[in-house]
Amino acid sequence: MRQLLSTRRWLKAVAAAGLLVPLANCTLQSTTAQDRVYRSTADIRPRIPDENDRPHYKERWTHRGFELHNNNMSVIANTNADDARHAMTEALQAWQEAGALADHFTKVHRNPNFGIGALQIVVDGDPQRARDQPLTTLNVVGLKSNLVVHVGKGQPPLDQQIQRVREATVLALLRTTELDIQYPSWVSQGIASYIAQQGESAETLATAAPEPTTANIGGQQWRGNRLKQDVLKPAEDQHQESIARVRFLLEGNDSEHTPAFFAVLQSSAVSMEHKRAGENMVINRRGELQPQIASPQVDQFFTSLANDYAAWQKEPLARQPLYVAAKDTSPELEQLQREMVLVLKLQRRTSPQLKSNFRTKVVAYQQAPKFVGEQKTTLSVADPRDVYRELTDRAEGPWATRDVDGSLLLSSNTDRLEQLFGDNGQRFKRVRQDDSWRLASKLPDGRMMTAWLEENKQNPSRPNVKFDFIDPTKPTPAKVADGGQPRAELGLPIASPPGNP
Repeated sequence: MRQLLSTRRWLKAVAAAGLLVPLANCTLQSTTAQDRVYRSTADIRPRIPDENDRPHYKERWTHRGFELHNNNMSVIANTNADDARHAMTEALQAWQEAGALADHFTKVHRNPNFGIGALQIVVDGDPQRARDQPLTTLNVVGLKSNLVVHVGKGQPPLDQQIQRVREATVLALLRTTELDIQYPSWVSQGIASYIAQQGESAETLATAAPEPTTANIGGQQWRGNRLKQDVLKPAEDQHQESIARVRFLLEGNDSEHTPAFFAVLQSSAVSMEHKRAGENMVINRRGELQPQIASPQVDQFFTSLANDYAAWQKEPLARQPLYVAAKDTSPELEQLQREMVLVLKLQRRTSPQLKSNFRTKVVAYQQAPKFVGEQKTTLSVADPRDVYRELTDRAEGPWATRDVDGSLLLSSNTDRLEQLFGDNGQRFKRVRQDDSWRLASKLPDGRMMTAWLEENKQNPSRPNVKFDFIDPTKPTPAKVADGGQPRAELGLPIASPPGNP
């Protein structure tokens, strides 16, 4: 009997121990699980984004409307599919153009996991409520940006607001990269508006609605400074000035200051990283003036170019040759002519500016020499091979210019330079014509087209472009001078007639 009771006690003890062991294991597992939660805000370790963070469908229809998705943004339109596709196309193009420009001073946005789901665009066709104004509003929700475009009845259509969509998209990219706090506010505003207006004509920009202005950031009214206890200080409208500054730094004087501008932006970002690691950057309360977080390097750089900026405002196209294609010029020939103009423009940077002043001297029937025609100043043309070698020489430092399509061409774009100049600069030739060097290219029909620059007396900062065609199968016609008299002898060009200064 005792043995039976002891056996029962032993079985109860084993059962109790079996219950305690799982409880202990649960406690240990729960403690361990608390440290291993990968999708919890309590986890301070960086989490690697996976396929669950990316959209599973590129297009779908839900109760919210027609939806388009990619890794960086989503577009939702409750109007129609065309509006959603149009907004996605323009926003994606602006995102890519902003990324290409940012490549010159940062590489943050090239991380494969950068900005996943960073922007949501909502095209809303419902009647607008008072709290939803203005028509195009960019709000910030945590780390995400939410863009709402109202296209309801009585409101401008999406086409007229697409510039604001592009502008807000660039601002969302700059905010995701945190470049908006690393530079002065006019840099972010200017870059966003500059990219938004790329490729748009003056007529299209004039019809934009609402009026062009930097896309509103949600909550600005709560961050404003106060003139009085119940009166907010109105924000200064620096939109047009911001665009002008950025356009000058990217295009002014044929992009002369662009490499230095990119270098200052990169240096300012590095300075910002050191400052962020050592102190708390938010030191004010609501309504108080927040000191500028960004480094003053960019403002100092722009201030040093004040005289050049004032001159550029008077002539925005300075150093751009004056070229107008003939009416009967084919698209292929016009493209070739524009590329020859680009080569002539680049050679003026690398070679000393030489001039050839001449007037034609005609001697007829032993009479006194007579000078006919207008005196012209032709700018000398350097050997294209020498120009190509100097442009690709890294020891000369970085440079930038405007390409034939108006895009930015940097010295680092070796593929484009090789395409422009051909095999080590042998695509174009330098020939002697009318006692001056000219740039030449052989056409498919056997003719040779020559190009050169002449000084523009009306606007010295923009030389005139001249073209001529030479047919080797036809003899050069005899020129007639001095009232139709036949030419007896063509003398050498001289600087000026005898007796004239």
